Amino acid sequence: MTGTVVNDRYRIESEVGSGGMAEVYKAYDLEEKRYVAIKVIKSEYCEDPQYIRRFDCEADTVLSLKCKNIVGAYDFGSFEGRRYIVLEYVEGCTLKESLREHGAINPKAAVKIACCVLDALECAHNAGFIHRDVKPQNVMISTDKSIKLTDFGIAKAAEATTRTYDGSSVIGSVHYISPEQAKGEPVERTSDLYSVGIMLFEMLTGRPPFDGENSVQIALKHINDSIEPPHEIDSAIPPALSDVIVKATAKDVSVRYQSAAAMRADLLRALAHPKRHFVRIDDIQDTAALNIKDTETTRPRTARMWHVVLPVTLLVAVIVGIFAFWYKYMMADTDKENLSRVPNLYGRTVEEAQELCDNRDFLMRIVGTIASDSVPEGSVYSQNPDAGTTQEKGTVIDVVLSSGSDTVSMINLIGYTLEQASYALENMDIDIELVSYAESEASPGTIIWQSIGDGDAAVKGDTVDVAISGTQGVTQVPMPELTRFKSPQQAVELLNIYGFTDIRFKFASKEMLALFGETPKDGAVVSQNPSAGIPVIPSNTHVDVYICFDANNAAYADFSHSFVVDADSSQMVVAVETEMGEFVVYETELKAGTRAVEFRAAYVEKGTYTCIIYINNIEVTRLEKEFIK
Repeated sequence: MTGTVVNDRYRIESEVGSGGMAEVYKAYDLEEKRYVAIKVIKSEYCEDPQYIRRFDCEADTVLSLKCKNIVGAYDFGSFEGRRYIVLEYVEGCTLKESLREHGAINPKAAVKIACCVLDALECAHNAGFIHRDVKPQNVMISTDKSIKLTDFGIAKAAEATTRTYDGSSVIGSVHYISPEQAKGEPVERTSDLYSVGIMLFEMLTGRPPFDGENSVQIALKHINDSIEPPHEIDSAIPPALSDVIVKATAKDVSVRYQSAAAMRADLLRALAHPKRHFVRIDDIQDTAALNIKDTETTRPRTARMWHVVLPVTLLVAVIVGIFAFWYKYMMADTDKENLSRVPNLYGRTVEEAQELCDNRDFLMRIVGTIASDSVPEGSVYSQNPDAGTTQEKGTVIDVVLSSGSDTVSMINLIGYTLEQASYALENMDIDIELVSYAESEASPGTIIWQSIGDGDAAVKGDTVDVAISGTQGVTQVPMPELTRFKSPQQAVELLNIYGFTDIRFKFASKEMLALFGETPKDGAVVSQNPSAGIPVIPSNTHVDVYICFDANNAAYADFSHSFVVDADSSQMVVAVETEMGEFVVYETELKAGTRAVEFRAAYVEKGTYTCIIYINNIEVTRLEKEFIK
């Protein structure tokens, strides 16, 4: 079909893939002036009612779903007797292709991909659709690192009788199907979440949990076998993340996550607290293997075991009883005065717990804190030894205090500028990570979308992605106010969110500091250029940030260098290169000719740094210099 113009609008340029029932082409939309993907039903299925129904179902589904993590659909029609869907063209590769090329990926990247897929599923589930074929082959990774779920070819309405077994074969990818799909039973939203768990397992370990010589063997393993916790395969995988995967892939549907949002929240918690076990694995013990055993064959073995176990148990019980009797009546009197029962400190404030320990002659030691949704901040979360046990007086009881809930309710950022959003999120301990642009009728530079919805649970220390109204590199936004920041690190974090990359820090002059009634603290931002509120295009704007600096605490380095200067009034700048940006340590004006320059530069900390010398903003040399106090 290359070269064909479909319905006088879509010029097909190349084939990019082929699936079970359709071929996918890259095409150019002559009306909208953009590249698109056209999914065309294969010619051999044009007259097959079953495939036509599935294709039409996919078109209806994707056209009704609007989510940045779902490949967008633009149009649906028929050309020369073959149905087609016009989709968003995603330049990149599938997750499966990436895994084949690079192998397992790090937990942070895996969670980010999984969360994007869960966002897409949340959108589909809320709209009443179940995907039923979540797998790495259907997850696109674009060149700009955005993640998109595609191929709703076998998706069905949740309220329909949703089965993925047609009487002879399983519909869907056998490596990722849920047990109920493999058995041909009705499929629920939790089936999609099972598939996400399997996919996450593969991202972290480099392979799916189940394999076999054929599809039937693999399907049976999904039905009968529990997955091996990923942490036991690779100890570098965080235990908390391993727990989430085990829960998501439980055989019992009621034990799994009941919504994509709930699974997403736990994934983020696992990333923030990798060593915590907040998912109760005890509740996820699968009984499928026990249920399929023949009880007739297990009974004789059980009976034989009791012939050995019962006598041994009775003998141990007699010995323990004799010892307990002897200890109680022969030894207890001598120790009774030195013993005390450990009080229950759970949920007590530090003052209350200390008083209970003092009353029973125990010492208390605070050994740490842990985030908890159930125990108030500052109260006892756990103790060792346990409450109710008998210990010698003077024993130290170690307690762990609750640091409070690690989850917060996300606020509505729609309509905020990036600066307003960043300021509002500070107290929630949440940062903005990725900023994208989208055409909108909203005011340019204001937020029109957020990855964590208003009121949704978010984990402290988490990040949120946003989209703002406008076109990147074209839309002007107000220059943010930087003088409220107490450190250059805070200023550069906000500038990076906006997309500023050309940033220099300068030390405020005495004249500049004299404008303040009280000298600001070291590192505080005291001025900026451009000024706050001026419309700018971040990617094209140079920013100077002036910070307070106490020269009495400076480290110094001596410079001596000769330059050939071409023009009079040339500006020379010497900057120290750091991870945050460049710190200007010397500036002067040079006249034309060969110029020998000697000076002493001051910087905030001692150490060896790369120094860059510019003349008229052109780098002329780099050198390593040691700054000493």
